[in-house]
This record gives sequence, C-alpha cells and structure tokens, in this order.
Amino acid sequence: MEELFDLNRLLFRHPEATHLIRVAGESMKNAEIHPGDLLAVDKRMEADHNHIVVAVLEGECTVKRLVCRAGNWWLQAENPDYADFEITDPGNLLLGGGG
Repeated sequence: MEELFDLNRLLFRHPEATHLIRVAGESMKNAEIHPGDLLAVDKRMEADHNHIVVAVLEGECTVKRLVCRAGNWWLQAENPDYADFEITDPGNLLLGGGG
C-alpha cells in the first residue's frame, strides 16, 4: 500500500492558517493575477514593502501590493485603471500574504 499524502501539509507552510480565495476584478492584472485565479493566503506570514497581500479594509477584501512611499503605507493596484489606497488607520486593516 502506498503512503497517503496530506496536500495541505505538502503545499502550505502553515496549513492551519492558509485559505484559498478566488480572485474577482482586474485591479492586479499587470501582476498576472486575473479573475477566477485561486490565491493561497497565509494569515501567519508577515507582510512587508512590495509584497502582494490580501487585505480586509473596512470589511471589504482586496488584493493589492503593499508599498511604502515617503513613510506612508499604501495598497497599490497593478492596473492604472484602479486607485491606490493610503492606509491611514492600520487598526482597520487585516493582511495575509501569499503562501
């Protein structure tokens, strides 16, 4: 008999903190993230400058690049048709990184 494999343990660093989400919208198309794509989001990974993150901002889920500009943090779209969001109250922001 062959050994059984737990795909969660093989694919994800923190399987208990990792979720899959399906992308909707075109805000990250220049980062090759398209509607219908599945993203693995690890809530235990720390987000830093230039990381692509899944953020919950004021109850809404969004995928953006986290960037620091002149000491201020922004959620930056990878499509010029979409606005960037300045993070003015980090207490209202939850982040998860790619797994």
